[in-house]
Amino acid sequence: MNYSSITGIVQQFDDAYQIIPRDPADTVIDTSVLRPAVAKPGAGTFVGPQDVTLSTTTADAEIFYTLDGSDPKENGTRYEGSIRIENSTTLKTVVKTGDTFSAVSTFSYKITDKIRIHDIQGANHTAPMNGQTVEGVEGIVTSTFVSSGTTYYFIQTPDAEADDDARTSEGIVLYGGRSIAGIQVGDLVKVNGKVSEYAIEGYSDRQQTDMKMTQIDTRNGKVEVVASGVTLPTPITIDASNLPTEFIDSDNLAVFNPEKDAIDFWESLEGMRVQTNNLKSVGPQEYGDLVTVLEDTPTETYNGGVLLKKNDANPERIQFRLEPNAEARDFDVATGDRFNGPIVGVVGYSFGNYKIQASLEDMKAAFVKGDAQREKTFIEAEEDQLTIASYNLENFSNNIKETSDEKALKLAKAFVNELNSPDIIGVTEVQDNDGQDKGAGSAADQSYQRLIDNIVAVGGKTYKYVNIDPENNQDGGAPDANIRVGFLYDPARVSLTDGMPAGDATTAVGYVDGKLTHNPGRIDPTNEAFNRSRKPLAAQFDFQGENVIVIANHWNSKGGDTGFFGSQQPVVLGSEVQRKKIAQVVHNFVADVKTKNPEANVVALGDFNDFEFSDALQIFKGDLMTNMVEKVPAVDRYSYVYQGNSQVLDHILVSNRLAASTKIDMIHVNADFTEMSGRASDHDPVLAQIDFTPEPEVELTRYTVENHPAARLVLQEDFIGVTIGKGTNFKNGIFVRGAYTELTGDALKNVVVQVKPKEAGAIIDFKGATVKEVIVDGKNLAEIRGAKNVQRITYAKGASPSSIIIKK
Repeated sequence: MNYSSITGIVQQFDDAYQIIPRDPADTVIDTSVLRPAVAKPGAGTFVGPQDVTLSTTTADAEIFYTLDGSDPKENGTRYEGSIRIENSTTLKTVVKTGDTFSAVSTFSYKITDKIRIHDIQGANHTAPMNGQTVEGVEGIVTSTFVSSGTTYYFIQTPDAEADDDARTSEGIVLYGGRSIAGIQVGDLVKVNGKVSEYAIEGYSDRQQTDMKMTQIDTRNGKVEVVASGVTLPTPITIDASNLPTEFIDSDNLAVFNPEKDAIDFWESLEGMRVQTNNLKSVGPQEYGDLVTVLEDTPTETYNGGVLLKKNDANPERIQFRLEPNAEARDFDVATGDRFNGPIVGVVGYSFGNYKIQASLEDMKAAFVKGDAQREKTFIEAEEDQLTIASYNLENFSNNIKETSDEKALKLAKAFVNELNSPDIIGVTEVQDNDGQDKGAGSAADQSYQRLIDNIVAVGGKTYKYVNIDPENNQDGGAPDANIRVGFLYDPARVSLTDGMPAGDATTAVGYVDGKLTHNPGRIDPTNEAFNRSRKPLAAQFDFQGENVIVIANHWNSKGGDTGFFGSQQPVVLGSEVQRKKIAQVVHNFVADVKTKNPEANVVALGDFNDFEFSDALQIFKGDLMTNMVEKVPAVDRYSYVYQGNSQVLDHILVSNRLAASTKIDMIHVNADFTEMSGRASDHDPVLAQIDFTPEPEVELTRYTVENHPAARLVLQEDFIGVTIGKGTNFKNGIFVRGAYTELTGDALKNVVVQVKPKEAGAIIDFKGATVKEVIVDGKNLAEIRGAKNVQRITYAKGASPSSIIIKK
């Protein structure tokens, strides 16, 4: 397109300078082209009469207009000078050259005595005055924030002028280019400008996927300080009486109902001062953001988080952006930490979420450290049992600039101390030797060796590694880093099955006569399902006469999915399409193995980038595999925390014949913590132990049941997840802390229950329930009652029979 001229304001955005036209008249396309008229000021709501001027960029043209809503082509008055608008009016214009008319332009003017912020915001996600020029809007400056070098200002209606409609916000953002001179928090200002909706801060696609913030663009208007040192508006208290907990959005944004939908609730408070009372964190601080819930909200995980469920994304989460944001990134907050209110901030929106923008200083003053602790697995090494772990190493390489020595050491210590040196470790996010540097190729031998050397340095085993280097920049992840999956294995315990050549990046592995055709080998690596994603790696190992195929997976990420609080409702799971394709390809490979050898032992592990209840995982496991993660008690069933939702991305699945003799542990050493408190990766590891020759079940002597008053935990099917009394937790069975817990029903008949008293005096009463196994894990004295149908009782390392009293 050819422009005769462009007039505007020069502005810097990121690293580029831009010319921003002030209005359509500033952009002059070829003057010979018939263009509609432009009105100044444009349509809008104004305080008092307005003098409107009309113009066109078309040379030697005439403008005609009407003020009664009729067609200016037929009834128009020839424009000679400014038009006085004294009452609310619809102005229609047309441009004429010879016998040719332009399209008709319509400008609506509302004349009022005063415009208030709630008039602009309205009861909706899009302001009814969006695109209109407004004058004389008064508000108190309540807060400021900086984004990409630009300072934004929140203003709010004084309390005395607020309306009685809780659905309409009394707050709004001011934008003035880089900054607005001469205003500060506590100033009462009067504003002229143009209303717009804009996603101020977020990822590159935020204008399409995020909710927009309503702002007044003052670059062509003005901001006048009326008074200084004004008392700030009273904050709205957010508590259990008004915070929606059932739905984020129940109607695809069709109805604005803040009392029901959390996305509408936060919109009704956009730009306003709010207050929360006591809170608890449900995830670690990340990028200066915190996610919390109200103090009385039931927590659902071992360290005090909330679980993402199939139909529940936890609308009750309250997110914070702390200012100054750069300094806030050093604030060490873990899951389960607490904040004593009141805490006051202003509701904003960034990176797909509504957030209360609050002072870092205030948040630190309210901070109370919780009792979250990094875990150690309960699974002990057994001579005749195989241990297999899955661990996402979060972009590990031999490049010290990207992977610090501290991180490498933390990972090594986790393998040795928290995972008890597994026999086989499936690793994901291993990068090539130079990480993101533009190197000579995709080899990762030095990256693997660095990890192995660190494990040895902290007293661990000398592992070997299994790897196939990908084609350069074909597997996604950071550019030039060549992320991939692989294995470490203990050669003193297991060996690679011999007799098969190693595969390469593009050769598909098969299964013939009880063996993989390539060891290791990639599963159908040229299939379009794996475009820009990691290719699963299959390796076959021998262990004490048993043979097992292990498949390492790292499926495509969730990039491309819209957010729970995004503008597209329901949430669009764009990335899921590829994962379903991947799931089917890997399922087909397992099906081929099992068809040719029904007794084959198959284990699949890794970062599947999807949940245990997702369609992709269900497709993969089909009727051939058991996802052991589904057998983990709900409070322990997570490996990743994202925006305060504890969730499972890392899984270990086994062929069905192994499920009954496999133990599983999700070991929380990372996801609930910051790097400052020991985190080495953003994922928790998962560990499985397979007993290929399980011992026969032993029936114990029956015991009688004593009656005691108790809170009741009724188990239905295989669900365990109700908190009994304050402070009671569950992990790999049942955790009891100084409370009497009663379990009824027959859901434990295939469950291993772990009793680990946090305090002496705990009592667990099975009330005659049939239980597969009770593992006593802990040193505190406790009583087990009603264990007449417990098939087996074992003691973990460190525990002794005297730790538990069996009441006859």
